[in-house]
Amino acid sequence: SRLEEYNSHQSLCNGMPEGPLRRNPGNHDKSRTPRLPSSADVEFCLSLTQYESGSMDKAANFSFRNTLEGFASPLTGIADASQSSMHNALHIYMNGTMSQVQGSANDPIFLLHHAFVDSIFEQWLRRHHPLQEVYPEANAPIGHNRESYMVPFIPLYRNGDFFISSKDLGYDYSYLQDSGSDSFQDYIKSYLEQAG
Repeated sequence: SRLEEYNSHQSLCNGMPEGPLRRNPGNHDKSRTPRLPSSADVEFCLSLTQYESGSMDKAANFSFRNTLEGFASPLTGIADASQSSMHNALHIYMNGTMSQVQGSANDPIFLLHHAFVDSIFEQWLRRHHPLQEVYPEANAPIGHNRESYMVPFIPLYRNGDFFISSKDLGYDYSYLQDSGSDSFQDYIKSYLEQAG
């Protein structure tokens, strides 16, 4: 909540009180984020076959990673610096603590949001079955190449070590377990029918 102080503290966590959690959903910059993602956006993102299409950056086109992150259009897969969609859209939509990189993890919605984004990544892994070599060996931001060690994990793990299914990491998503369904919409359909 004290964005202007982060750089002067030279620490993201110094044990001091953080201040109040802030939310102002829907009162965000609608020209940058005109809407929240739809099921069709998720399906388009999942249809992209390349995890990465060049350098691992915000300008990548037809990249599953860049589209899921929200730097490329979920309608075309083309990078668009003027818009924020998919993962980024919810952060911006919440217009408060969630929209500040330095403090967004303080909002409990952060955990729910990132678990859902992870489940989309898991769906992509199950649909496309990529080899570990698909994860970029070079041209990623510092610390994000396949062989780079992840911070702050001890014992040491490399980014490429986690380019695997959640089942191999010891967890799964119930909507991906049941009846071979590969979309959240299919999973909740019966619940929506009962509620209707």
